[in-house]
This record gives sequence, C-alpha cells and structure tokens, in this order.
Amino acid sequence: MISKKRNHEEIRAWLEELMSSMPLEQQKQTVTSLLDHAGAAAMPAALARPERRGPRREEPVVLTIRADIEQARPPIWRRLEMPSDLTFQQLHHILQAVFDWEDRHLWRFGLGGSPFSPEAQLLLCPYDVEDGEEDGVPAKDVHLDEAFAAVGDTVRYVYDYGDMWEVRLKLEKIRPAEREDRQVRAIAGRRAAPPEDCGGLTDAEDLATVLPDPAHLDLAELNDLLWAEGDARAEPDFHPAYTQLLERTTGHPVHHRLKMPGLDLMVAPEPPEEDELIAALDPILWFMREADGEGITLTAAGHLPPALVERACEVVPTQITGLGKDNREVHAASVRHFRHALQTVKLLRKHKGTLRLPAKIAPLLEDPWGLWEHLRSTLIPERDGFERDASTVLLLHVSMLPSGGALSIDAVVRLLGELGWSTSDRWGLHALIRELPACSILRNLRPDAASRRDERLSDVAITLARATLAPEETDDW
Repeated sequence: MISKKRNHEEIRAWLEELMSSMPLEQQKQTVTSLLDHAGAAAMPAALARPERRGPRREEPVVLTIRADIEQARPPIWRRLEMPSDLTFQQLHHILQAVFDWEDRHLWRFGLGGSPFSPEAQLLLCPYDVEDGEEDGVPAKDVHLDEAFAAVGDTVRYVYDYGDMWEVRLKLEKIRPAEREDRQVRAIAGRRAAPPEDCGGLTDAEDLATVLPDPAHLDLAELNDLLWAEGDARAEPDFHPAYTQLLERTTGHPVHHRLKMPGLDLMVAPEPPEEDELIAALDPILWFMREADGEGITLTAAGHLPPALVERACEVVPTQITGLGKDNREVHAASVRHFRHALQTVKLLRKHKGTLRLPAKIAPLLEDPWGLWEHLRSTLIPERDGFERDASTVLLLHVSMLPSGGALSIDAVVRLLGELGWSTSDRWGLHALIRELPACSILRNLRPDAASRRDERLSDVAITLARATLAPEETDDW
C-alpha cells in the first residue's frame, strides 16, 4: 500500500519500477485499470503525460529510420528513407505497407517510451480520437521532425492491441533533402513480417507455420507498395471521387485494395492510336450523327422510333440480336442503356419530343480527342451517392485489367459491398452496375460487334478508365 505521505515524485518512481517489470500487455492493462478506477482527472498532476514534441524544422530533411519489430528472433526490420515533414499518421500507413499489414486494427505511437507507458506522450489513431480519448494528440497533427531531431532518437509504434505488434523506430541518419527525395524508400531490411491476426508470432520457427518463407524479403516489391502510398508530401491529384473514397476508407481493410490501383494510375497511360480511337468511338459517333441537325423524333412514350432501334441494334456492340423483334427499345436493353448513357454524359439531350446533339457538342463529331476528353470528364457523376461510388469502383476495376481483359461485375459488387452498398435482391447490384452510364459506354467502346456476349473490354476502354482516374499532370511523379 502506498503511504499517503509519499509525494508525487515517489509515486512516479514507484510506478516506473512497477511498470518496467511488466510485459507490454500487462502495462496496458495496468494503466487502463488505474484510469478506470481513478479517472484521468483524478490522477496526480505529476503523472500527467509529458510534452515530448520539439520544434518543427524550417526546411524538410531526409530521415533514415530503422523499424524493428520487438522480440523478433531473428530480427525483422526495415530501413526507410523519408521526408521529415510527413505526419505520424502517414508514417502509420508506411509501416503498414512495409510490414505487409492490412490496417484492420487500432494503433498508436509513443514519444519517450512505450505507447502504454505513463512516461510516453501518445499520438492517437483516428478511432481513439473519435472515441474521445483525451490522453494524447492526433497522430495526423504531429510531424516526424517534432520527434526525430537527432540521430538516436527513438519512437515506439504499437499496432493491433490483441497481437500487440510493437515496432521500435530509431533515427539513424539525417541528410539534406533534394527534389527527388519526396518519395519514401525502403533501402534495406530483413525477413518477412508476421501476417495479420497470427497471434503475435515473432520467432522464425513459429512464423514458418504461417508463412511460406519467413526469410523472404523483396525490396523492389516493398518500394512498389510504398510508391502506391503516393507522394510523401501530398496525395496525387487523382479524380476527386477516387480521392474521397480513399479518405473515407482510411483505417478500413478495403482501403488497401482501393489504393493499390493508384500504383499504376500515377503513371500516365499511353493514349490510343487515333485510328484505334475513332474505331472504338464509332457507336457514340453514330448516335451523335443521327441526332445532329433536326434531331431524332421520339415516340409519344419518349422512346427511339422502331426503324432507328433496328439500325442501332446493329451498331451497339453489346446488343444481342435475333432473339425476337429488334425494333423496340423495351426489348433492346443494351441500346436503351447506351442511349441513356449518352444523355447522362451530355452528348445527347431531349428537346420538345426529339433527341438532339447540343450545339456545343457538335464540333466533337470531327474531334475524336475532344470527345475523349469529354468522356473523361463526365464518366463519374458529380453528385455524391451510389452512382458516384459505383462508377469509381467500376473504373478502378477496369483500370487494373490487362490488355484484352474481361469485365467482372462480381468483383465490382464485392468491393461495393465492402463499402456498405447492398440491395435486398441478390442480383440487384449487378443490374444497377450494368445500367451505369460508365459501364455501358466502356462496354461499347469496341471497334466491331463480332462478340456481343464477350465481356472483354477494348484497350481503348481500359485506357479511358485509367485516364479518367489518373492525375491531370503526372510529370512530377
């Protein structure tokens, strides 16, 4: 029992001695129990967590940091180069990438000690901040140069309070920054990291039961993953819908799967040859030409006239013919969806019972690259909601396809499900995705109608998906 006559310094010394003899998990449980019983406000002022942050640097430098997983035998470590003006939240994502974790669990940093030591200043993950934890500061608000000021400075990182991975981060070197130093790099390391949810295994014998080769480490692969994390100082200027998805899913398992396509998107896609582009655009240009001038007179119900539907069935690559009368839009779903898609992206418009080519769109009949840019800017809806999310996920999926790759609606549905979208009907999402303007347009950017049931997309369609999501300017990446 602690004597009531002991002063704050004696209490601190007693706690430090007690905590130093405990394993990490017990340290956490002890601190939590103390706070639960006494309340943070009731703890002695002398036990308040100290301020460990230093001043910011006037100019960024490059830090060489070694990251070691504690208690790993043999050692599991990574040596990283990174700009000093990163935040600790960005460093969290970097550590997730280099240790091949999936960002499924809570995490925190400790300045001046273990993140569960009363001596440490805590840098908190977004979930702890949202839960109202006041015993720390948000990791997103603290930069590396506030903690790594001199060679030898050390910070602790804990990920997954169950498996309790603790990583020691030690500053090994500081050098001036050049323009090309914006990107984080892995320059050395050893051994594969423990996989997610493996129970805290750290020694080689145990890891051999859950890893095909515990000794394996591919630095080139690590640097690919780091490149996917983006520029060290700012995120690439992806399409806003893609950027918003990444921001919304930070801290969720789906975030990593959404972000990986960014590795390829940061490299500007090669544009198609002009002849190839014109051939692929032919179904769109056919509708535009039909609607030019006086326009297309629609039926009283607002549909295309039967004679035009028959001709359109031969033009729209995905329209299957010969299963009945091909002269009604209600029986020609692909034609109907394609026509509505062209209206949605503002290449066609209804006006007094006719379908017309807008005056400002007419010049695009002779300007395939202008039409390409128009499609890039309109495939993803501006308004937030299902269609914006679904169009973005669809384009991400298509952007990852190889040349001649086939569209998988199932893959798009699975990813949308992880984002929280669902319907009462099992096949409801499949139908909604096929009806998306972006889906109809990409599926019909084909130079011929030889394989109407084929889900393979043209190279022009795949390139358009990549160009839509990619940063406007890629020269600096």
